[in-house]
Amino acid sequence: MMRPHMLLAFCCLLSAVSLAQSEPPHDARATIIFFREGHFTGSALKPSVYVDGKEVSRLANGRWFSVEVEPGKHNLGSSAKNEPATVIDLAPNETAYVEMVITMGTWRGGGRLITVDPGEAEAKVRKLKPITDTKD
Repeated sequence: MMRPHMLLAFCCLLSAVSLAQSEPPHDARATIIFFREGHFTGSALKPSVYVDGKEVSRLANGRWFSVEVEPGKHNLGSSAKNEPATVIDLAPNETAYVEMVITMGTWRGGGRLITVDPGEAEAKVRKLKPITDTKD
């Protein structure tokens, strides 16, 4: 009579352990790396970069920076007028690469944010200098 109860208890314990292992840690974060290749056109511009409506930094020519965020969907934007937000959905411990491309306007240019394949982006970022004064 003891065996069925022990088997049931073992199965419950096994399912609880597997459930705990499948859930990501509560402190798992995701990373967004913003970068801008160095070009002569628009080189004096330093457009602001926004994550979920909050300014995180200004992106100078030939620079990059990273921001840690909670996993999930995020709206990315810049100070460019008439540019739609870039929406990304990040998993825990995932790293996304977002490139700023300068668009020229009538009176002033701005930055358009586009997601880039990690393999392509890593090669570009290695050639750039980091920004160390991002906002909190």
